[in-house]
Amino acid sequence: MLEVNDFNAIRLSLASPSQIRSWSYGEVTKPETINYRTLKPEKDGLFCERIFGPYKDFECACGKYKRVRYKGIVCDKCGVEVARAKVRRERMGHISLAAPVTHIWFAKGVPSRLGLLLDIAPRTLERVVYFAQYVVTEVHEEARKHALELLLAEIDGEVSRRQGDLGNRITLREQMLSHELGEIAQRKEAQHKEADDELASQIDAVMGEAKAMEEDLQSRLGEKLRGKLTFRDEAVAQRGEEITRETIKALKDATRAAVNSVEEGIASKKADVSLMADAASQQKRDQLNKELDPLRKQQAAIRDEVKTEYQASVRWLERLRDPVASDNLVVLTEAEFRDYEERFGLVFKAGMGAEAV
Repeated sequence: MLEVNDFNAIRLSLASPSQIRSWSYGEVTKPETINYRTLKPEKDGLFCERIFGPYKDFECACGKYKRVRYKGIVCDKCGVEVARAKVRRERMGHISLAAPVTHIWFAKGVPSRLGLLLDIAPRTLERVVYFAQYVVTEVHEEARKHALELLLAEIDGEVSRRQGDLGNRITLREQMLSHELGEIAQRKEAQHKEADDELASQIDAVMGEAKAMEEDLQSRLGEKLRGKLTFRDEAVAQRGEEITRETIKALKDATRAAVNSVEEGIASKKADVSLMADAASQQKRDQLNKELDPLRKQQAAIRDEVKTEYQASVRWLERLRDPVASDNLVVLTEAEFRDYEERFGLVFKAGMGAEAV
């Protein structure tokens, strides 16, 4: 015989539903305990004799079988097995729940075991268990990414719709500015080309004069000058000086000085043209910015307004992750669940009560 008072160790574990059914003698289907008129256990109740055993030793519930000689017989009328009353201490029944429940020991104990396992506050867990809030149980990652892309595209579309023709007006005015700046650049380029042509013409004239004077001096080498020799207001030799190779060298120096003077003049002219063109371009840009600043501010205000409206949904989708993979539970109010379920029903699944937990 098993000695129940002498043991060295004890093990506690959770039984599976199949084990509970194998141990059970029947299902309790009613919440009643004892009939207060007859003082007998109610049938199929929490003290049911058919499930747990007879209330009196060797006597069935209806009284058809009495005495020890009927031991082990199951009454065909009330279904109670004739046995000792103490079997009621050993036999176990079971209750098939219509929905999963959370035991108060694990949900509201201190510390909350379920709260620690799920990493959520006990108050939040209580709201989920008592059907006040939803908890996200599953997230489809590909659907989430696709929904986020569609939401961003929807934001862009809503911005475009509210802005109306603002963008077209700004684009048209910017195109006009680009055309005007192009015309200014073309005029600048044309004036630079004219200046380059003028430079080439003046240099040719200088070089022609210098060549003619050099040939004349070459033919008169050794002679004395009858007057002061100048080239383009640049002194080459004084009156009475003999024409020598030094005189020709001085002429070449004067020629280079004349060419440099012409180049400096043309460069100054081109610089003035560039300065005027740049000033005209900047004036056009400033004028355009003055015209478009109110429109651009209106555009930015509309864009910010739309982003603010969609901000909560975008952030929620960005932070939404599978609760198992991320080890993070997302809790929703009933209003939030209805809103997100309507918009992103294919992205996630959520539930409430012990089944969701």
